[in-house]
Amino acid sequence: MLLKQILTVIITLSLVMISSCYTSGKEERQRTAEKADDKYKDIVIALVETSANKSLFKEGAILAIDELNKKGGILIEQKIIPLIYDDQGKPDIGQKIAKQIARNLDVIAVIGHRFSSVAIPVSITYEKEGILFISTGSTNPMLTAHKNQYIFRNIPNDKDIGQALAKLAKRQGFKKIAVLFERGNYGKRLSEFFKEEARKQGITIFQTRSYFNKEHDFRALLEGAQSAQIDAIFLAGFLPQAAEVIKQTRSMGVHVPFIGGDSLENPGLWLEAKMDATGTFVASTFDPEYSKKSKKFVKRFKEKYNKPPDAKAAQGYDAVKLLAWAIENNRSTVPIEIATALRYMKKWENVVGPYRFKKNGDITSRTIHIKVLSPSGEFKTIKR
Repeated sequence: MLLKQILTVIITLSLVMISSCYTSGKEERQRTAEKADDKYKDIVIALVETSANKSLFKEGAILAIDELNKKGGILIEQKIIPLIYDDQGKPDIGQKIAKQIARNLDVIAVIGHRFSSVAIPVSITYEKEGILFISTGSTNPMLTAHKNQYIFRNIPNDKDIGQALAKLAKRQGFKKIAVLFERGNYGKRLSEFFKEEARKQGITIFQTRSYFNKEHDFRALLEGAQSAQIDAIFLAGFLPQAAEVIKQTRSMGVHVPFIGGDSLENPGLWLEAKMDATGTFVASTFDPEYSKKSKKFVKRFKEKYNKPPDAKAAQGYDAVKLLAWAIENNRSTVPIEIATALRYMKKWENVVGPYRFKKNGDITSRTIHIKVLSPSGEFKTIKR
């Protein structure tokens, strides 16, 4: 009888605690929405860069914020106030940042988190806390696989990119391709999507090999490729290992072109591999010559930073302008109302291209550009 009474007390206390936590969470989100609905308060957003991946994402986002603020802000002259973080490409640091952002009830939106391994777990926190999240780098389909209300990405996913690269290989006349990938979700997933489409295009996959990101000697990966008369090598991985793979491949006398995903469209590829990497094809979300808006963006970026923007700079710039558009179009700074405006928006276009979202938060109708690394160290868009 005593044991039964003790169990009853424990269960009752547990239910009270769960109920209390749930109520507290609902109250916190309600307070966030109420604070965000203040039309005379500046708009606070978080920009989360990833220093482990050399890019100009932060610079692009800051340029957009400066332009909006110089024009008088948005709505009733509300300025955009950025809080800048660095998740270093590490899930644990990303989670700490997400929790820190969640405690700040002034923050209405988060832009950034380059890697899917970070973006996916932090998206759970942002969804739970009612904070709008636009990922500018996560290509893993799992980011938008659930019925989220606050989660978006402004970059195509790995399936779209893999298919586009396989179709490029077909257009280039490549008939036999070796596949190399860095072990992990990104490399395996992108290579599988590529191979699936390549086979549909009538391309033979000579062999598939993988490597760990802490390896230094990659020559064994190409065993047999020297005499197999392959036409190209598909490489799904990140720097600096990807650059080392390319250099060691060249040292073995294999000089066929490499094909890589958006992860290889990085200034570091030229810095680390130099001429060995010339002729490498990469997928990209940004063509500097795409439109008048694109050209103007490139000009303004060069004027501010004295260097040309990369694709991630354009992604960051567009994400901020997209957020501002949704706020102004819906006349609201409440996260759920901004999310609804994005989800049901008609076509809007900026420097990267047209924007329209599926119900799950995925971008749709987005052109994937193909670039090649030139002997000058620049990625040049291939015109179709």
